[in-house]
Amino acid sequence: MISPTPVLLGKPQTLWGRLLQQALWVSAVLLLVPLTSNALPMLFKDGVLPFKPRDYKLFFTALTMVLMVLNRPSLCLPAVALLLIPLTRFLDAAVLQRFETQGYFEDHETYVLNLGSDSLVALVAVLCLCTPIGKQIALTVITGTTLVVVGSVVYEYAGYAEWTNIPGRVSGLLGDANGPGIVLSLGIGVMLTLSNRFWWNISFIAFSEFGNALTLSRSGTMGIALITVCYIMANLRQRAGSLLLIAIVAIPLAGIGVAMLSADTERRGVIRDDNAKSRVEAIYEFDFEKLWSGERAKDLLDGWEAVTQKPITGHGTGAGTFWWRPHNEIVSLWVDLGLLGPLMYCSMLGYLAWRCMRTRRGLFCLLPVFFFIPFSQVLVELPSYWITAAVAALVTSPHRYRLTFRLKTSNCLESQTGPSYA
Repeated sequence: MISPTPVLLGKPQTLWGRLLQQALWVSAVLLLVPLTSNALPMLFKDGVLPFKPRDYKLFFTALTMVLMVLNRPSLCLPAVALLLIPLTRFLDAAVLQRFETQGYFEDHETYVLNLGSDSLVALVAVLCLCTPIGKQIALTVITGTTLVVVGSVVYEYAGYAEWTNIPGRVSGLLGDANGPGIVLSLGIGVMLTLSNRFWWNISFIAFSEFGNALTLSRSGTMGIALITVCYIMANLRQRAGSLLLIAIVAIPLAGIGVAMLSADTERRGVIRDDNAKSRVEAIYEFDFEKLWSGERAKDLLDGWEAVTQKPITGHGTGAGTFWWRPHNEIVSLWVDLGLLGPLMYCSMLGYLAWRCMRTRRGLFCLLPVFFFIPFSQVLVELPSYWITAAVAALVTSPHRYRLTFRLKTSNCLESQTGPSYA
């Protein structure tokens, strides 16, 4: 039985309802911020945490799931459908085991457990966004993640830690020097989609780019620049004076920042090789010829050769991450899952793009979701990636569905209309 009912917006009428919402908000933030910023494994590796990341993740995942159910989420089917990709990868690695990660990871069982826990966290995150306080959770998680990522990058740049996997660059707690650019760009997309505070959004972009600049990430710089240009164009007519003032202040500050960064990195020996030096020239001197990486081009060709070897079935989940590493999400999924991977991925993103064009909403979320596809093969393993894609689905899909129990009937799916993110 399907019966249409309006979405109930606003605060609940009872004290118990308000307490449930606040408890869910706290639990979701404590679960998602340490995972989206990769703080748990890095701090545990440094001996800072007195508990295992696995125990922390399991406890807050279970707690958040219980609180989420008590808050009666109204499901957005396109957002939930996004989770088919991490679920398929998990089942492929756990059941079929077509690619053995032994030797690349600790062992295959640990890899499967990590995939399963990451899939469960992604599910809980998306379902939390479908609750009445989903917008509040999304904004708080994105803000907290950005603060942790930028703060850890600055901390490592100052010489107090060494988390990066690439000598000569910093990565913060994410470990991958290109990771902050991706996560920060995804956060900017969510913030610009859900927040209408112009000056807060501009400050958020500037703060994120400051953290990204220290990592010398070419793709991150281009991604943030693309989102910023689109945001400026969207506000050009209404905010022409403010944007002119921002340009007058930002351009000289950016020049000073570039000069200080170049001088400081040279003095402290951060730029140790030609690769890092070329990154500075490419990013901060607008040398577009050096924005293209020859190493990544070779990796992409190797990945495509792997696709041609098994174009239908693929090599198994993990092959596109541990062995070929094509730096392209579509090719990586094709290597892992065969033709099914890119078909599922492109269909879901294509649907989101169609909904975005039809409703004229969610553009800023889709920009980083699409932009980093040619630059990374680990997007589908990032919780922040699915949060951003889910927000795009939520703001562009008006229908919600809730599983309810009624007297004299069995379980029924209750249909609701009206986006709760409006």
